[in-house]
Amino acid sequence: MRFWVTGPLKFVWDIAFYPNCRNYWWRDVLFLDNFYFGDPVCVGQAWYLGTDMQLYLVAPLIILPLYFSKKFGKAWLFLLTAASAIIPAAIIYQYDLPPTSLSNPLVT
Repeated sequence: MRFWVTGPLKFVWDIAFYPNCRNYWWRDVLFLDNFYFGDPVCVGQAWYLGTDMQLYLVAPLIILPLYFSKKFGKAWLFLLTAASAIIPAAIIYQYDLPPTSLSNPLVT
């Protein structure tokens, strides 16, 4: 990338992006950059590729039980749905988080 960037904003690549890409390129290649929130990144918009790949790898664990056994698959789906509601509620209760992220100091 550093050989393709030209023009008046080339110094931005040299100063801001190139050092991060030199040190943290492996996060983008292994699709793990969405786990390093707040750390320096090489390609910031690539977090979505990591998230998409991880969901692609986890999807068979949800879909295959539904395909092979309707009864077990429905129970498994109910358990995952309940866990996806209970776990965030427990975290919100434990840390006394506000009801919206707009008042969260990490966001503002």
